[in-house]
Amino acid sequence: MKKEIKDRMKLTMLNLKVKEKKRDDEKADERLRITAESLLKHNFDNDSVQYWGWLPKSVFDAGISSRALGLLTMLTMNSNTLPVSEGRRVTVRIKPSVVLNWLKIANRNQAKTIRGLLDELENSSLIKVTGDEIELLFPTMDEAKKNGGFCKVYTNTYNSILDHSHGVATLNRIAVYVGVRSLLYEDKNVGGSHWNVVYHNRSDGWIGEKIDLSEATTKKIIQWFIDNDILAWNLLQNRNKYHNKIYYLSEPHHVESLVYDICNELNGSNVLRVVA
Repeated sequence: MKKEIKDRMKLTMLNLKVKEKKRDDEKADERLRITAESLLKHNFDNDSVQYWGWLPKSVFDAGISSRALGLLTMLTMNSNTLPVSEGRRVTVRIKPSVVLNWLKIANRNQAKTIRGLLDELENSSLIKVTGDEIELLFPTMDEAKKNGGFCKVYTNTYNSILDHSHGVATLNRIAVYVGVRSLLYEDKNVGGSHWNVVYHNRSDGWIGEKIDLSEATTKKIIQWFIDNDILAWNLLQNRNKYHNKIYYLSEPHHVESLVYDICNELNGSNVLRVVA
């Protein structure tokens, strides 16, 4: 853990101690213990190289289903720019049976579902299918930056979703992950010295609308991410008359920014405490 984070946590706990003692002296020590343990539970030594793919945010304007978005992401994560492809991003030797293998689906009758999703993507001008080659009809990254931006999809997190999941439901889970990623910006000019890489699950309904899923289903999938440790998380208690709880989430390799953001919320009295 970097010294900056240690110092920030120490100062935050000192400030929080005063507040908790004032609120309820008898419960203060236990509440402070839970907050400290919750913030320290993360792996702060995850300094491995992080690989990622990307999708232009314009895909959210294409009107495709959540399953189609999940499949498009899978095609993206398996695409390459080959010497013979003249700069095009392509996924080669792809048939519905290959996608079924990715999804760990043994029932070959589900190939009809995959064909339907490929047709949906092609009819939306997001891919071009030629035999067993699929071309992604994406703008270049520079073009995407000028037209709404792009979403990073981290390989480790993507693979973790696949490792913990199987079946067509995997497509919706990938789509929700992409929806979460669409709200995050890894730019130090946004939000000061720490990147805007923390997701607050107040936005579940907005993501659901964006990827064509109900808010209830989106919340269920976010909870699945939490239960399976797909994303790093903490549960905070709001400082309002309801004292409701809200999750703060980040990529596992962004836990320092997650904790820093939570410390800022505690110091600013925007939340009461961390409960998990």
